Amino acid sequence: MFSIKSVHNYYKIYNLFVMAQHGKPHYYRPMNLHATCIAMDGYGILLRGPSGSGKSDLALRMIDQYTNVILVADDRVDVAAQRDAVYASVPASIAGKLEVRGIGIVEMPHAPRVKLVLLVDLVDAGCIPRMPEPAFEEILGVRLPRIALAPFAASAPAKLRQALRAEYAFQGKVQ
Repeated sequence: MFSIKSVHNYYKIYNLFVMAQHGKPHYYRPMNLHATCIAMDGYGILLRGPSGSGKSDLALRMIDQYTNVILVADDRVDVAAQRDAVYASVPASIAGKLEVRGIGIVEMPHAPRVKLVLLVDLVDAGCIPRMPEPAFEEILGVRLPRIALAPFAASAPAKLRQALRAEYAFQGKVQ
């Protein structure tokens, strides 16, 4: 599968590429990322990983298991900074569409834009430490918390929900 380091390095390399191509830091321009975004009680969660890493699958299971989860964007996500926050939105051409492997593209309700509060790198279970140190990453000049998660584990949706509830303490706002 994929390691935490390989996923994280991909985004570092992407940021360096943007700087080299445009001559200024990535946080001056909006970005379109290969990722999937869902919202839980309005809080945006960005699921990242290479093709086939389980982004759409985990999004589908979250939407299916929790009534307070909605799709924002699948496969491509537009991100832009506004003040001290990063917002994720869906490109118009894929609004409300989720790829379900083995089924095809399915239509579903979606949120057009959410504030990102959590980055989730999808990796092989063997790459995840039992007791990880808090991790953060800067996107578009905004520091966001980051976790690693094995997307195909049966407990992945519950772990993601707990990460949002406990680790990032939204004082009971997340169900």
